[in-house]
Amino acid sequence: MAIERVYIYNNTSVIQDEVLSHRLGLVPLYIDPRLMEDAPADYQTQSTDRNTVVFSLNIACSEREDAALGETDPEKLYHNSNVYASDLEWVPQGEQVKLKEDPPRAVNPKILLAKLRPGQEIAMEMHAVKSIGRDHTKFSPVATATYRLMPHIQLLKPGDR
Repeated sequence: MAIERVYIYNNTSVIQDEVLSHRLGLVPLYIDPRLMEDAPADYQTQSTDRNTVVFSLNIACSEREDAALGETDPEKLYHNSNVYASDLEWVPQGEQVKLKEDPPRAVNPKILLAKLRPGQEIAMEMHAVKSIGRDHTKFSPVATATYRLMPHIQLLKPGDR
């Protein structure tokens, strides 16, 4: 499952709406796919609590009153200076109330979505659906593969080649 639709009500952050929506779509979600039906063909008229999981994000940045003079760390200067995947709130719909024991959430709550400064806020609703990797890579249930170059460096004496 992945976030497919993002309804942005207010975004005064520096990150553009389209970029933020794309970042949200790539956040892996922890939801048992056996409990959900496949995404409907006509999303606008056929969305139900059996095929759509709703999340909301309402967050605003403000200054901390107790920040030390001369402090430069945004985490200590401001409330909600970083928006993480853990800030996504699941909004149960209909029969989804039975999922309260193991609620839908981001697989990794430490994924950074946006950075805010005082006066900036984000308010949105997101709809996640179940689909397959053929539709979009974000639905592919694989891990990210990385590599690291490990060169073998040998220092030679001057004159050795």
